[in-house]
Amino acid sequence: MDEFTYNFELLRATREKKKIKAQSIAVDLCLSERHIISIEENSLQYFASNSLKYASLKKYIAALGLK
Repeated sequence: MDEFTYNFELLRATREKKKIKAQSIAVDLCLSERHIISIEENSLQYFASNSLKYASLKKYIAALGLK
């Protein structure tokens, strides 16, 4: 998979503006809190692959109501 970029700062800011805790949205998305933090820090640390991170990122963006 080619490298992809996204505005990870916007994701955190949107979640915080909506007063959603990382743990809460993680449960809603069947992810762990560290996956959410990893997405928000633009890190691959807790994902087995880039494609798994991308799939989780798509779910996270949709859950926040972003495009």
